[in-house]
Amino acid sequence: MGGFNMKKIFVLIGLVFLLSISMISAVECNSNLDNIPCNITSSTTFEQVVVNNTGEQMGYINLDSVDLTIDFNGSELIFTKILFFADGYNDNIANVVLNSYGLTPNATYDDFALIHIVANDEFGVADNFSIANSELNGLVGNGIMIFGDKNLSGFSVLTSEFYNLNFGFDFVPDNNFVSDLYVDGNIFSNMVNGCGEVGDGNNINFLNNICSDSGWGIDVLGDASNVLYQYNNMSNLGSGFYISCNFYGTECVGVIVLDNNLENVGVGIYARNVVDGLINRNNLNTDTRMFFRSFQGEISYNNLTNANTGTSSALMMVLSEVNFSNNLLYNLTNDYGEMSYIYGSTTGVFKDNAFISPDGQADTQKFIVASVNDLLFDGNEFDTQLQIIGGTDVVFKGSEFKEIVNDTNVGTKFCDYDTLTDNTYSENGEYIGVNIGNCPIFSEFNGVDTTDLSSVVWDNFSLVLDNANGKIVFDDNRDFAGSQELNFNSVVEIADKSIGLDSGDAIFNDLNISAELTFENISATDIGDVIIKKDGVVCTTECTNIVLNDGEDTLTFDVTGFSTYTIEEVVSGYVPQFTGNAIADVPIDLLGSTLYGGIAFAGLLGIALVGRFVINRKRRKQ
Repeated sequence: MGGFNMKKIFVLIGLVFLLSISMISAVECNSNLDNIPCNITSSTTFEQVVVNNTGEQMGYINLDSVDLTIDFNGSELIFTKILFFADGYNDNIANVVLNSYGLTPNATYDDFALIHIVANDEFGVADNFSIANSELNGLVGNGIMIFGDKNLSGFSVLTSEFYNLNFGFDFVPDNNFVSDLYVDGNIFSNMVNGCGEVGDGNNINFLNNICSDSGWGIDVLGDASNVLYQYNNMSNLGSGFYISCNFYGTECVGVIVLDNNLENVGVGIYARNVVDGLINRNNLNTDTRMFFRSFQGEISYNNLTNANTGTSSALMMVLSEVNFSNNLLYNLTNDYGEMSYIYGSTTGVFKDNAFISPDGQADTQKFIVASVNDLLFDGNEFDTQLQIIGGTDVVFKGSEFKEIVNDTNVGTKFCDYDTLTDNTYSENGEYIGVNIGNCPIFSEFNGVDTTDLSSVVWDNFSLVLDNANGKIVFDDNRDFAGSQELNFNSVVEIADKSIGLDSGDAIFNDLNISAELTFENISATDIGDVIIKKDGVVCTTECTNIVLNDGEDTLTFDVTGFSTYTIEEVVSGYVPQFTGNAIADVPIDLLGSTLYGGIAFAGLLGIALVGRFVINRKRRKQ
């Protein structure tokens, strides 16, 4: 945005100008600054001088040294064209501070600047440059501008005032990389274009600034990292924070927008191609909106209120991966009655937000979800219409709805609704039959490995149920799309030394697959002291990969399908128990082996062994 489209032209003009300056003999600036163009070679304090040059001469002061502090002490410097601070011919700028000056040119070169920092091979490098307690006031032209192809480190613009300029500052890259930039406590007003913009850089900080009555606010337009906007007040602008990191680059990493106030700012926060972003505790009011595209990060605790945003939605999100939580959106609409529009493969979680319409307007303001996937809405309040247009794997849990307008319901699940009924109609009165069901019930499985079933969608997800007695890890991803009730408490039991499924439950067939079972609280130290049974019968070929971990008191094995699996622990020396003509299915220690299986006792004639026997040779304990 702005300032960069004329680069080739003003670069050429600048080089010509600098060449002409190099032909000027080095003249030290006098105490009245009436011998401009001139050089300042040492720290200097001027006594509130007034220079009012209305001729055609371009004002020029060359900072021809390092470690300078220049205090103009409230001087008023007026030039017809440009006051031009450069980095010194054949020298570098470093550790320069400019204090307390007033600059009021009637500049005719829009892309020149009142303070022009040159950073290239011929004219040097500018580092640790600070402008403080100053005023820049001009009819056109930029306030501060970087020129050249070198990096700039340690630049500060502090407690200064900028009026009637094209830009307050313009650091859009000409192969520049700006690091450790602090723009803090400044006032920008009546900028023809923007209050300021930055391209490539690292550790960029915009703090405590006021930007008002201008074309737009403070932009980041290149590959930037560690960007902070905090405690700024923005008003009456076309946009506030325009963070479009693919404008001249590819992406921004680590962008924080925190504790700012924006009012009547059009697009208050625009973030595109941002990774690890945090948009937090901002107030956006009066026709101000937010737009996120290819944004990855958190958007939380923001207030977005009282906006009629024309042809755009107050909240628009495209192709993003977000945690959008605890935000208040109140009285938002546009020409189409849209409060918010979320679309285009956006994924993530919308949790504990409030989307509120004023009294009497809930039927005309919509929250639209279109063509999204893997998106969870949890604990939100929608005092507005909810319209779903396409999309897959969308879950609404613990939310309140005013009305659903559901044009294309694909893979959408509504859970724990409060004010919604099955008889939901579209705008033209046609019954649409919304897919409404309960959220999954799984409170009996509170182990750390249990899948959080409140935050998954119903198709193609891995399922683990875990509690203090044991765990089931189902082998294949599950698909419960279309299931109206998922009460895992009623169909699955993980009790002490028993794991089973209720085959009569509607979702039993979805769970009757191979799995890994783990039993807790197993005291046996030898695999020969454990009996595994399926439906009361010793499990052989169906139970495989048996592992006893006596250090963790667990027994793990694989099963091919489900019934009820139980564990019995045995101890050597047990005496068989007789019940009628049969000996119960108990272990018998026989010459160091354990004998168990079907045993029948036939009166006084002897013992008949009936059925299948299993003999496990026990290891001799040391």
